[in-house]
Amino acid sequence: MKILKTAAIILGAVIAVLLVANGIWVRITGAQLEEKLAALRAAGDPLSLAEDARKPIPPEENAAVFLRRARSDLEAVEKELSEVYAGEGSEDGRFSDSDLKAIESALETYSKVIPLLEQAAACPEYDTQADYTAEPGDFLAENLDNVQHLRGAAPVLRLRALLLLAKG
Repeated sequence: MKILKTAAIILGAVIAVLLVANGIWVRITGAQLEEKLAALRAAGDPLSLAEDARKPIPPEENAAVFLRRARSDLEAVEKELSEVYAGEGSEDGRFSDSDLKAIESALETYSKVIPLLEQAAACPEYDTQADYTAEPGDFLAENLDNVQHLRGAAPVLRLRALLLLAKG
């Protein structure tokens, strides 16, 4: 019994020492963090998403505006050409005549998509106009969605380039 009491007292003392050490560590690291934050504030750097928000840019200079306009057509072209993407020609760029006709047909059907992508490429700025006051998780989800849709433009442009090459 005496050994158990002694072990419990020693264990309690060790826990108390660890708690005090943890408190000291938190205070030291907290002070270091505050120093770094103060240096960032003094340099004028943003410390939150809301402080990092961009000033609005004119729509005619914002590539995101044109990409948003092309979004539904891009999705439709991707859906229509899903078999072409999955085919053998997609890897080496050598498409069959039927694949080339499918690409040409899809681009004719959705004739706004290429001009909108060209307008987006000509813009000097890109700003999704994301909500910088949103919670970080929501902000990240919104921007990941934008990136996913941006990625949809690359295969469509690649197929167009390969179609143009095939036509000479």
